[in-house]
Amino acid sequence: MTGPVIYSVSDVSDSQAAALRRRFLEAVEKEEVRDHVHPQDIVRARTDDLWCKRFMAHGDLEIDKAFDFMMDSVKFRHEWQVNELTHDSVVTEFFERGTLSVHGRDRDGAALMIFHSCLHERTHGERFERVKQFLVYWVEKIEREERGQRISLILDMGNAGLSNVDIPFIGFLINLFKLYYPDMLNSIIVFEMPWIMNAAWKIIKQMLPPKSHQLIKFVNKKDIGTVIPPEHTLVRWGGKDPWSYTYRQEDCEMPPSPFLGQQESPGSGDTDTVSADSGSSREQPSPPPGAGGADDGRQGSRGAEQASDQPPEAPVRRRTAGRRATPPPSGTQRAPLSHSSLLHYRSVVDIAGSAAERRAKQDLSDDSGASCDETSDQSLPGGEDTTAEIGDLLKISPGDEIQFATDAVEARRPLMLKNIHRTPVAFKVKITAPEKFRVRPSCGVVAPGRRVTVELRLAPGVAAQQAVCEKFLLVAAPVQPQQVAAGDMDTIWRTLPAEVRLERRLRCAPAPERPLLTLVRGLGQQLESVSQRLARQQALSQQVARHGAATHRWLVLTLFIVAVLALCNAYLLYKSSGVCDLTQADIIGTPFTVPGLSSYQR
Repeated sequence: MTGPVIYSVSDVSDSQAAALRRRFLEAVEKEEVRDHVHPQDIVRARTDDLWCKRFMAHGDLEIDKAFDFMMDSVKFRHEWQVNELTHDSVVTEFFERGTLSVHGRDRDGAALMIFHSCLHERTHGERFERVKQFLVYWVEKIEREERGQRISLILDMGNAGLSNVDIPFIGFLINLFKLYYPDMLNSIIVFEMPWIMNAAWKIIKQMLPPKSHQLIKFVNKKDIGTVIPPEHTLVRWGGKDPWSYTYRQEDCEMPPSPFLGQQESPGSGDTDTVSADSGSSREQPSPPPGAGGADDGRQGSRGAEQASDQPPEAPVRRRTAGRRATPPPSGTQRAPLSHSSLLHYRSVVDIAGSAAERRAKQDLSDDSGASCDETSDQSLPGGEDTTAEIGDLLKISPGDEIQFATDAVEARRPLMLKNIHRTPVAFKVKITAPEKFRVRPSCGVVAPGRRVTVELRLAPGVAAQQAVCEKFLLVAAPVQPQQVAAGDMDTIWRTLPAEVRLERRLRCAPAPERPLLTLVRGLGQQLESVSQRLARQQALSQQVARHGAATHRWLVLTLFIVAVLALCNAYLLYKSSGVCDLTQADIIGTPFTVPGLSSYQR
């Protein structure tokens, strides 16, 4: 049966790429989108044709899918500060261990990104966040070095056991290629996967999009030559390449982005302090002729040529539900408002979620009778929220307590605010322990009849149980349209009298675990238990084998000693009896004397 169709950049026309670029550039003109896109990525969208074609192939040539992927990708890059990543921002220990490395090429000419499973160690909390940052660093590094061309991911499972299986880590790695780095995988090569990992692999396989199953290749030393030429096959894989990983800082440095030509990279402050008056004031100037644009054009043509020369290769990216990655623990500064009226005014707020979620929230906000509960339940870990009102200003959901999931990846909750007042309402969120939480945004303005989402998230390394006693204070006050248009949030709150401010306190509590998360954890615990039992049985079998070998040796030695003693005894009896020196006549004629009796002649 024929598998799903996998598209390549060679299937994308220039007009399709141009249409996607126009739609993206129109979207970043909006204030709520512009604050989530790095200026370098805007420049790249303008100049890098290959990047736009990769998103189109990633979205099965459907512009809506491609646009959603592109928006989620640039938002992810902004939240993780991918354009600012350097060698110094990553823990050096991860480089020295050699869990990830890049060396050699497969038979399609794609670079090999090697994951050494036996060197990986499970981590939790803040250290796991640093591990994910290290993973993003390597993927970004190889994309820059390969100038957007495809790579092959080889999972080296040799000498690996269940203790090296890290489902959250593998899930994050898969999401990088599935959601944020389009059309990047040429193949997934699994080398010598032990049978004991079949259960874990079934879980991992469910995380992969269906089309990518065609790209998975299981190999061992006998058939690895079908995907990697011998000169690029390592000796430990049965090939001729004696290479082994050795950490050198110069080899691990992040190269400059080749997608921006000779343009200088803007500082981190440029992202957050650019004026919101117009989209053109934020955008960086185009690279000089012959630098960024011409170079990127060559990349696009080179990518198309490579795709046409290699029929087997196929992109991996497609759209799946629930795509979201954990953002880094950093906030975003908000530029002051400078609108002259509320005609184009929505809210001063960071919009969280994917493009589809943003469209759903906008659709709900257009309906003045819609309830905040309609959107809040989509992001909750399994419970129904209560709603409450702050006077006649805001309707909030949840209205009593904020429940956080206990796992570090999903320890976040949305706080939905809907304006039920006739004028704009300013809000501010205060916390009893700011070091334990990240609030985005901590203040803002909600237009009449509109709603916004405030994301409340536990800081990295903080468990939900550690925040049980903390509380949130939501302060709201009505403001006039001219106040919103004239000044920033600090000015608004300084001018508001205390008597118009209303408050609402919310408790913090741990949320019950979701059934799927509980199932995954249960499977992980079962795998650990099976691994421990198998390890004990293996140790016992080895001990029995050693005892059996020792017993066999002692038995052989005992039989040998018994045989030698029997021979020696027989020989001694034979020599001491003297029977061999007497004749029959001597025996008959010899008198037999018994003491005390007379001689008896036989």
